Amino acid sequence: MEFKYEPGVENIVPDTLSRRPDYPNPDPIELHNLSLSLSSDVRDQLVQDYENDPRLGPIYKGCLEGKVANGYRFENNLRYYTRRGTTTLAIPRKSSIRLTLLRDAHHSTTAGHFGFQKTFDNLRRFVYWPHIANDTQTYVATCDKSRNFNAVTVFVDKLTKLAHFVPSTTTATALDVAHQFFDNIFKLHGLPTSIISDRDTRFTSRFWQELHRMLDVKLALSTAYHPQTDGQTEVMNKTLKTMLRAFIDNKQSNWDQLLPSLEFAYNNAVNASTGFSPFFLNSGQHPRLPAALLSVPNSTVPTVDTFLNDQATTLTLAQDALQRAQDHQEEQANKRRRDHTFKVGDQVLLRATNITIPADSISPADKLRPQYLGPFTLLEQHSPVSFRVEVPPFYKIHDVFHVDVLRPYLPSPESLGSRSAAPPDPTIIDGADEYEVDEILKYRKYRRQHQFLLSWKGYGREADEWIPLSNLDHSAEMVAAFKQQRGLSF
Repeated sequence: MEFKYEPGVENIVPDTLSRRPDYPNPDPIELHNLSLSLSSDVRDQLVQDYENDPRLGPIYKGCLEGKVANGYRFENNLRYYTRRGTTTLAIPRKSSIRLTLLRDAHHSTTAGHFGFQKTFDNLRRFVYWPHIANDTQTYVATCDKSRNFNAVTVFVDKLTKLAHFVPSTTTATALDVAHQFFDNIFKLHGLPTSIISDRDTRFTSRFWQELHRMLDVKLALSTAYHPQTDGQTEVMNKTLKTMLRAFIDNKQSNWDQLLPSLEFAYNNAVNASTGFSPFFLNSGQHPRLPAALLSVPNSTVPTVDTFLNDQATTLTLAQDALQRAQDHQEEQANKRRRDHTFKVGDQVLLRATNITIPADSISPADKLRPQYLGPFTLLEQHSPVSFRVEVPPFYKIHDVFHVDVLRPYLPSPESLGSRSAAPPDPTIIDGADEYEVDEILKYRKYRRQHQFLLSWKGYGREADEWIPLSNLDHSAEMVAAFKQQRGLSF
């Protein structure tokens, strides 16, 4: 048998047989196409706003006449703006549709009440109008739900130590916390057998009642109140504060945006009490990180029985380790603290409690201030329990400190390389030291002088300093920009 190709137009006989008219025709299939587009009301409103807009109106009329402006495109009576390879719908500056777009990008359930950057990213993918960034920043800053967060509700599993951090307020009621639990915890872990709270029994009872109502549960569950059960609440709060201090910005305005990342970091770290990370105890595996791409991939998949046995063994080991840790903590609590031994020339950190530095005036929460300042050098042993410390002159404090407020400074070993650059040397201008200004933080009028709180490039927050306007000749452009941003005129 030999197969030979023949073009379809010449292969008439088989083609005719395959299309015999007496073959039954199948029932026709109706296809329904669903497409998304702007409603006619929104489209008409945009067209009207185009015509009335002082900046875009002439461009719109030119588009109607076939004169397309540079960067703009005209399609279906709507104007599109192309910038850096991205085409977005142009919205008139004073169009009422802006408010709807801002609300959808910030308030909706798919937006999540995030901060400025995430809200702005949601918007600029699809639309553009003049000063869209400023409008977005103002909208987010004046959002009641977003700006009123001043506390964190912390949920911790007692065994695995898995934690969830939920932005909240200090006035949150039992009803509010129940909704937080339902929205953030129940969907992932289900209902717990008990709740241990650092709030009073009435609060915990109301929390349970509201949670039962939301779940439509008639079963009466008991509540547990142990304000000093094992100090887990205090330990968790202290850990969270430490993480926030490390990453929060100078104005403490981004702490709520840090919570998801810090929650991941905490749950991925090995807990000293259990010996395992909360992620591993909860799921039996570690989450994949970028560093995992460097390791050899594991193609073996354990059987269900093997996985369950390994997980049961891991949880048993964690329970034993947790009990040993609690016993050790109780034993250590009964011992006296051993004093540190310092000597002249040592590098130390100084506890920041009761020390006022200039930047404190822009830090709204004392609990998120740096806990320690430094490192500083011990210059002289003033007494058996106190040292003279080389603190900067702008601290304006007495330089002798008790050893209780000192802590040894541990520099990074050379094998790990330098983690932070040394502060830059000053520039000599007209025979005087000049330091480079990093940022202008705040303005005040003090003793009839215009003063600005400055941060210096390469230096920590403790070096921030109030400087008179008369001393800022070499930073005139930065001062002018700050005055314009704050609406200052003098």
